[in-house]
Amino acid sequence: MSAIIYSVIDKFKGLWIGQSQEAKTEVEGYLMLSDTTTNKSLLLVKEGEKSWKTKWFNNTEHSYKAPTVPVAEIFNKRA
Repeated sequence: MSAIIYSVIDKFKGLWIGQSQEAKTEVEGYLMLSDTTTNKSLLLVKEGEKSWKTKWFNNTEHSYKAPTVPVAEIFNKRA
């Protein structure tokens, strides 16, 4: 009987996790700081062709992806 209960719980857990992951928007940027008290992260994101800006993003609404270019290359480029 307990196997049936655990099976039902796992199904509902999978549905809940699947919905929360689908609702997140993916943001590409470099993680600068995480604040666990407010559940936010500060990311360095690209704005335009040559500019970068830091912005706070809510962890429950966004997922983060690191860019393929190392962060050192951004600061080493000459104008």
